[in-house]
Amino acid sequence: TFVTQLDAAGGQLLRRHASGHAHPDDLRRFVEETQPRSLIPVHTTSPEKWRRWWPEAAILPDKSVIRIFR
Repeated sequence: TFVTQLDAAGGQLLRRHASGHAHPDDLRRFVEETQPRSLIPVHTTSPEKWRRWWPEAAILPDKSVIRIFR
């Protein structure tokens, strides 16, 4: 198993929690590098902050339904 191999190699398994949320600087860099045609922030408590970086960002009310494919 992985743990057996890790032990044999002298490694140590450390359990850490990760929230899965990206840092705002990383998100900003991602958008700048991918240059999307549209930007719709989701799963955020402050969607209006996106407009500081991208005034064209679409801020939609919770539970909005949008069509992204034709």
